[in-house]
Amino acid sequence: MKGTTNDERCIKEFAFPEIYSAYFPGMLRFACTYIINKEEAENVVQDIFVYLWENRSLLKEIHSPQSFLFTLVKRRSIDFLRRKLSASYREGSLDEVENHEYQYKLYSLEAFDETKLSDEDMGRFLREAIERLPEKCRRIFIESKLNNRKYQEIADEMGLSVQTVKNQVMIAVRKLREDLKDYLPFLVFLIG
Repeated sequence: MKGTTNDERCIKEFAFPEIYSAYFPGMLRFACTYIINKEEAENVVQDIFVYLWENRSLLKEIHSPQSFLFTLVKRRSIDFLRRKLSASYREGSLDEVENHEYQYKLYSLEAFDETKLSDEDMGRFLREAIERLPEKCRRIFIESKLNNRKYQEIADEMGLSVQTVKNQVMIAVRKLREDLKDYLPFLVFLIG
């Protein structure tokens, strides 16, 4: 499999359950950020996986599952927000603050054009932003978010308190959000 990425191998080698396990958490995190209500966000993501299950023969043709799934969850979130705002206008079910929040989230999703960047570009931007973090902050962030290690494990290994690890992750996320503000929807999808 020389010359293929992990994402490419994921679609070609793994079955549907592995795709679900690998991508569901990021998709749900992304949907929750924009849809707000966790149950509604879960429904959106579950609907995407129902669609994938029903059309699983198409999975073999997908070369970048991360981009494909990001695009699906983004579009389904936009559809949800449009329906929510439309229903709220008819029924008056949202107060002014909620209405503005949903409008802002819809605008930010619609404004983000993921087709302008390749996976390689996004990966490079993310790697460069992570490299600009202070050393300890970078190491903790990588262990926590990219290697999926628990705060307690990192704290024990580095001789730090769990609170220090949490603080360093929060600092890293804040700096990455500032650094990658033009790519925030994709960043949320990748790391939360």
